[in-house]
Amino acid sequence: GAVLVDVTSRALHYWSEDESVYKLYPTSVPLSDDLTRLGRTRITQKVDGPSWRPTPSMKERNPEWPDFIGPGPDNPLGTHALYLSWTYYRIHGTHDTRKIGRRSSNGCIGLYNEHVQELFDLTKVGTQARGIFAQSGGVVSIIKYFSFPLGFRLLQILYLIGQKFDKTRRSRS
Repeated sequence: GAVLVDVTSRALHYWSEDESVYKLYPTSVPLSDDLTRLGRTRITQKVDGPSWRPTPSMKERNPEWPDFIGPGPDNPLGTHALYLSWTYYRIHGTHDTRKIGRRSSNGCIGLYNEHVQELFDLTKVGTQARGIFAQSGGVVSIIKYFSFPLGFRLLQILYLIGQKFDKTRRSRS
């Protein structure tokens, strides 16, 4: 399968490996471009009832934050977390539903708890993930197929925004 996170439209797309399942979920995205990680990654771990620890940079910005929060209603990772190959980055749930559809995270991609549970059940460790960014106001158009290393074809989402697609913007991987 594959996961595509569209930071501009604040949406997560999921395709099953055999392309029989497609899901679209609203997300929260990082507060700023500095906190946003884009490019290719993969799911390395899946945790039901994750615990949370602030990253060193989060602790530096917010020294009053606790060093640890276990699973439960106060946990910012919600009920489930998909750990990515990028250090500190996760796709996770949230108990604070006001965050969905907003720039509200310190780098992670947040979903409603019921959505992250569904995605948790659909994905497996090794599932590819990609973060993309287009200039604000982009209209999503599904216009081209591309191959993943697993040998199946998926839709690639490109943005038509009335001007050139900025391929170089924030292309960290």
